Amino acid sequence: MNTNDYKMIVVDNAAEHKDRITCTIFIMDEENTNVLYTEGFHVKTKEDRDMYAEKVKWRFLRCI
Repeated sequence: MNTNDYKMIVVDNAAEHKDRITCTIFIMDEENTNVLYTEGFHVKTKEDRDMYAEKVKWRFLRCI
């Protein structure tokens, strides 16, 4: 399988904190729309969120 077979969604959770953004990442199989991996995390900026999401994506792809 290649990276195009997966869809990654990052959701900012509704709860707001002054010093951090709480997020959840989902990696889904596009063919069957199954959630293959999910992880919650906290970051300080949206740029940190994007960098963390990219690291999670590549960590997931190395494991399959």
